[in-house]
Amino acid sequence: MTHMRRTKLNTLGLDSDLDGVYLLQDVERAFGVAITDKETASILTVGDLFAIVERNANYKGGGKCRTAMSFFRLRQALRALGVTQTPRPNTNLSAVSKFSPRRLYAEIERRTDLTLPSLTGGWFTISGVFLLVAALLSPLVLTHLNFDFWQKSAAVASGVLVAALLLRFDRLRFGEGVKTFGDLAEQVSSLNYSSLVLAGGRNTPQEMWKSFVTVVAEHADDMPRSEITPTTLLLAQGQTPPQQSDSC
Repeated sequence: MTHMRRTKLNTLGLDSDLDGVYLLQDVERAFGVAITDKETASILTVGDLFAIVERNANYKGGGKCRTAMSFFRLRQALRALGVTQTPRPNTNLSAVSKFSPRRLYAEIERRTDLTLPSLTGGWFTISGVFLLVAALLSPLVLTHLNFDFWQKSAAVASGVLVAALLLRFDRLRFGEGVKTFGDLAEQVSSLNYSSLVLAGGRNTPQEMWKSFVTVVAEHADDMPRSEITPTTLLLAQGQTPPQQSDSC
């Protein structure tokens, strides 16, 4: 009997230029660096990208704990929102505020200028995406059913409108690994690495790598943060390195 063994590829699984561009943009924002097209073309692994970040990150920092800095900034934002409870690192995020995750994040970002981690779509988002795809494909089906132009247009417009409403009013959910106020502060400290370091936060190669992995993990395809290493490939097999588009 032949036994087939599955080997898990050591890759983030990025499968399009757009995925790669989003990753590069988030890395640039978090670490305050600008990655050139020439540098981008040489990136194959997570380690390649980190080496570019290290080389371009020309700041020293101070001795403050970045996670603590994030924690106090987030707590001040909650107080400005009228939250009377004093959150602790182990306080569950769902118990912090009466606002939905979408509204809470929007209000915190507006008051702090901090970048917050991504939220996860709920059933409204899943249903909205499904309905949007169905609405856009409906003319192909309705043509075979002898629907006229106006009937097909009405069907598409109705489907798109309902899908947009579902996406707009989804409360969203806190992302994977963000359950407590401490979790949020830790991720925020990574997503805002350069701004916190410039404000006196600690900057060491080890802390930069840890924060870098946190940023990269938001783009990983089912790869836990703990499994990301310098040799981890950015792209799915057969893909080419992302090219950043020129901006005006």
